[in-house]
Amino acid sequence: MSRAARTKPNDRLGSVEPQIRRGRVDSLTLYEITDYELDVLERGSPSSIELNFAVALLSIGVSLLVTLLTTNPSKVVLLGFLVTSVSGFVFGFYFLLRWYRTHNDVADVVAKIRARIAGDDLEQPAPAALPADAAAQSSEEQAG
Repeated sequence: MSRAARTKPNDRLGSVEPQIRRGRVDSLTLYEITDYELDVLERGSPSSIELNFAVALLSIGVSLLVTLLTTNPSKVVLLGFLVTSVSGFVFGFYFLLRWYRTHNDVADVVAKIRARIAGDDLEQPAPAALPADAAAQSSEEQAG
């Protein structure tokens, strides 16, 4: 294709249209989703942050408990370490429980969406083959 054929007639600057190359696919699958499912997918899973908090707080609780068991601190230090250690365990187990309940939410929604079309695969006809001359023309366009 010549430059004149690709240039817009009303274009004063003489810019060239971009060449569009297309790789065809045999089939295309479309999934319809509800607003709730879209919200879940958009929000993503907060479970990784909750797991990070759980691991950090449980680590703090364990380290402070080991420190208390291996030393002989004063009463003020003992009280501070004990309160912090117990708080670490309580909040750590809370975040661990929250993570366990929600870590599969996004995967469950995606599986539910994919299951809507799983039974239809057998009913769809096989894609029609391209005629020999159309296939040759397509390969010539991609080469040029």
